[in-house]
Amino acid sequence: MKKVSRNITLLVSSMLLWACGSTTDIPVEKFTVEAAPADVTMVVRGVEKQVSFVNPSTVMGKDGSIVMLTADFTPTTGTESKETAVVLVDANNTVVRVITVGTSAKAQIPENGFALLASETQTKTGVVKYLSENFKKGDVVKLRLDGQVIALSDVSALGGKNAPVAITMSNDKMYTTLNSTDTLKGVINGAGKGFKVSLTKVGGATTEISADSVFALPIELSQGVNYFDIAVTKKDKKYAETSVVVFYKTTKTETPDVVMWVEQFPNAKTLRSDADVEDMVLKSKNAGVTSFGLDVKGPEGFVSYKKAPLSHSPYYTNIKHPKKALPASSFDLLESMVRIAHKHGMRVYASFNSFTEGNITLGEGPMAKAHPEWVEMVQRPEDKGAVLPLTESTFGKKAAAGNAISITFVNPLLKEVQDYQLLRIREVIENYDIDAVVLDRCRYDNVYGDFSPASADAFKVYLEQKGKKLEAFPSDAFAIDSTGNMVRGQHFTEWVTFRSGIIHDYVARVRALVDEKKAEKPNLKLSAYVGSWYEAYWQNGVNWASPDFRYDSRLGFPETSIYTEDYYKTAYLPYLDFLMIGTYFKTDKEVNKYITLGNILTNGQVPIYGSMSMPDLIPEQQAEVFGASLRNSAGLMIFDHCYVQWDSFTENMQKAFSLDNIQEK
Repeated sequence: MKKVSRNITLLVSSMLLWACGSTTDIPVEKFTVEAAPADVTMVVRGVEKQVSFVNPSTVMGKDGSIVMLTADFTPTTGTESKETAVVLVDANNTVVRVITVGTSAKAQIPENGFALLASETQTKTGVVKYLSENFKKGDVVKLRLDGQVIALSDVSALGGKNAPVAITMSNDKMYTTLNSTDTLKGVINGAGKGFKVSLTKVGGATTEISADSVFALPIELSQGVNYFDIAVTKKDKKYAETSVVVFYKTTKTETPDVVMWVEQFPNAKTLRSDADVEDMVLKSKNAGVTSFGLDVKGPEGFVSYKKAPLSHSPYYTNIKHPKKALPASSFDLLESMVRIAHKHGMRVYASFNSFTEGNITLGEGPMAKAHPEWVEMVQRPEDKGAVLPLTESTFGKKAAAGNAISITFVNPLLKEVQDYQLLRIREVIENYDIDAVVLDRCRYDNVYGDFSPASADAFKVYLEQKGKKLEAFPSDAFAIDSTGNMVRGQHFTEWVTFRSGIIHDYVARVRALVDEKKAEKPNLKLSAYVGSWYEAYWQNGVNWASPDFRYDSRLGFPETSIYTEDYYKTAYLPYLDFLMIGTYFKTDKEVNKYITLGNILTNGQVPIYGSMSMPDLIPEQQAEVFGASLRNSAGLMIFDHCYVQWDSFTENMQKAFSLDNIQEK
C-alpha cells in the first residue's frame, strides 16, 4: 500500500519544520535510531541515539530531541529553529537525503519512508551534530525498540491511539524453521470491527479471515525459502500490508562444528609454547569446540608458520612495532596447533588474510613496502575526486598519524598479487596437515577501490566483451564530486559485476589448488569467512551466494539494480565446502535474521556457520545467541579466543547445546 508523501519546508536562516498531526506528545521510551557504521567490515553496529517523539502534534518543546515523522499524517503546525538537521529515509531504510544547518531546500518525506528531525536552539544535546555527521546518502539505518530491530510499520503504533492501521507481527519477519508447518500471528494496530486479514503465499493460494485485532494464520512450507504477503482490508480497501520470509530447513545438523577463531597477533603473546597451545585446546574441547580457525597469514603480511620456502614470508616475530613485537623463537605456532589439536581429535583451519599486506596505522607491511604498486588506488569522499594510493589518501595519512585504523589492501585484480597469495596457500598445504583453507578478507577494502590504470584497462576489456564502451574512467563507474558525494556512472552496474568477477575468479584458482592436493589429502576443504550483511557486501566485490539465488523485493535490500543475470554468475559459493558468515550482532533475533538470509542465499547447497563476536556480547547474552546459530545453521564460529572468559563461556556453551536451546522453538 502506498502512502501519500508529505512536504517539509526548510528556509535558510529560519528553518521551518512542519510536524505531523497526532493525538499524543508523550515521549517514546527505548526507541532508537542506529546510523550505519563508518566501516561495516570493522564495526558492525553504528552509533545509536534516542528518538524521543514519533509524529507529535507539534515540534514545539522538542528542542534537543530527535523527532520522527512518517508519511501517515498531514502537516499541521510548525516552529522555528536556526540549528536543525533533517535526514530523509525511504521504505528500505536507506538514506536518500541529509539536509544540514543553513540549507535552503524543500524536502519531501519519501513514500512509505520517514524523516528524522533534530533542532537545538537552547538545549545543546548533540543531536544536530549526530544527524549531520553520522548519516549520508545511501546509508542503511536501523530502528530499534528495547534493543531489537523493528520495521517502520511497527513504529506506527508508537504514535498514539489514532495512529494509522498497521500490522505488528509476533513472528520475526524473517526466520528459519525445522517444521513443515507453522502459524503466522500478529496484531492489527488501529483497527476496529469489519477488518479482514488475507495471507498470500507467493506462488500459492490466498486465504482470508475476519479479524478485529489479533490474527493467527496457519501456513504450510515448501523446502527452502517461502515468501508470504499479509494485508489488512476493509470493504476492498487495503489499509496495511507486510511480508514474512520463512526458510524451511529440512534437516538439523546433529553434530555442529564449533570453531574457535585464533587471530594472529592478539593471541601470539599468550600462545608461545606447546604448553600454552595444549591449555587452549583442552579448555576449548571442554567447552564443546571442535575446530580452530588460525590466522596463518595476518593482515600485515606476517605468517604464523616457519616453513615458507615458496613465499619467504616473514614469521610474526619479525614485526617491529612495539604493540606487537615479540622475541625471536624457534616455536612454530601452526605446527604446534595442528599436532596438538589432532592429538585431541580436533581440526585446524588455516586462515589467510587474502588481499591485505600491511597496517598503515602501525607502519608495518613488508610486501606493501616492497611493492607499492600493489596498493589499492582509491577515490574516497575526503579526497573529492582525486584517485590516490590508499596510503597517500587523506584517510591513509590520518591512519599513518595514528588517528584512524587502516589495513593496507592490495589490488585483487593484479595477477602477481594473486600468485603470491597462492604461494602461501600451497606451502601451507604441502608442509602442514591442515584440515581446511579459509579465505579471510578475500575482497576489496570497500566500494572506493580499485581505480588503478590496471583496473581501468581490465574494465575496458570487460565492457568490450559485453558490446559496451568505456568512455571515461573512473566516472563511467562512479566518481566522487567536489562535495564528497558519489555520482554513479553509466556503467556502475557493470563495474559492480566486474569487481565481483575478479574475486570469483581468484576463489576458483584457490579451489583448483585445493583439488590438486586432494590426491594426497582427500579430506582437505576450502572455506571462507564473509560478513553476513550480503545486502551491502557488493561494495567489497563479493558475491558469496549460490548462483541459483534470485533477489525478491520482500528481502528488502537497499540496492536492487545490481542483481542482474551477469552478477548472479559471479557467485563463488560452488567452490566452497562450507562458509562462515559474520553474524556479529547482540540479539538472537538479529542473529536469526542473518542466518536465515544466509540460508536463503545458499539454499542449503553448502553448510553455513553463524559467527559471533565475543567483545559485542555480555555473558548473559551468549547462550541465547550461540543457541540461535546452533539451531539454525550448521555450526558456530567464536571470535576470538583472546576474548574468552572460560568459566562463563563454558557454562553458556553448555546452555546453548542443551535440548531447550537447540530444538525448534
